[in-house]
Amino acid sequence: MPSVVGLGDLANEVVSGFETYPEYEVYRIGVGLKDTAQTKGMKKQDSVELYEQNPPATKRFFKNIQDEVIFVCTGAEPESGAVLRILETIKDKKITVIYLRKDLDLVSQKEVLQDRVAFGILQNYARSGLFERIILIDMNQIDEILGDVPVSEYAERQSQLVASTYHMIQVFQHSQPIMGNMLPSESTNRISTLGLSEIGESDDKWFFELNKSFEVYYLYAVNENLLNQDKRLLNKIKTQIKERAQENTKTMFGIFPTDYDQNYVFCLANTKIVQGEKN
Repeated sequence: MPSVVGLGDLANEVVSGFETYPEYEVYRIGVGLKDTAQTKGMKKQDSVELYEQNPPATKRFFKNIQDEVIFVCTGAEPESGAVLRILETIKDKKITVIYLRKDLDLVSQKEVLQDRVAFGILQNYARSGLFERIILIDMNQIDEILGDVPVSEYAERQSQLVASTYHMIQVFQHSQPIMGNMLPSESTNRISTLGLSEIGESDDKWFFELNKSFEVYYLYAVNENLLNQDKRLLNKIKTQIKERAQENTKTMFGIFPTDYDQNYVFCLANTKIVQGEKN
């Protein structure tokens, strides 16, 4: 059972979506939280530098954490100063970082600079193999995918979208498709994003616009009745994959039978290029 750790306000909202699934145990770290088995309070500091100098003591807090950890954070909050110090305490674990990039037009210039630093450092750590992977999520893209949502439901819908998409991709990547060309990811391609699509649609809804993808996976979760009845389904899927083929990019797909009423297409793109750096 993987452990999910949220650091800061935005991340702690998003990790709520993982509580829907019994496969995950959720930990939260942030200012204003009480110290419990699953939450760790942080003392409020006046700067990101002070958060780095005075990180919360997490050794005992993480004593029962699992070997596989999903660490959710953002750079545009002062608490991000503690992110590397906290990750240091679980460096022996298999860590996947989910990086939430806030709308930088709605934060201060200081927070923009904080984000830029954390965004680059964490990607380079992933690329070097210190993390298993970093998954980039642009919260502006999430807003566009969600569309018009009541304010009272906004945080819940955000967290559900991120958590459910990540979870279903993990499920199908560890399942055997009835058809497809699912090859393992290259070890150099550790910078990723998630996405959604629909059978027959021309556009994909990516959670982050990667500068260049070297691997793209399309995971088709298809109702078993449709698989048995639609004789044109395979042709639709192959056409869709061919339309998305790019030079120097491996485009792969898998078809998975389900008993869901709806059909889903989950997307994963991987790259080795650090996003946001001038090449």
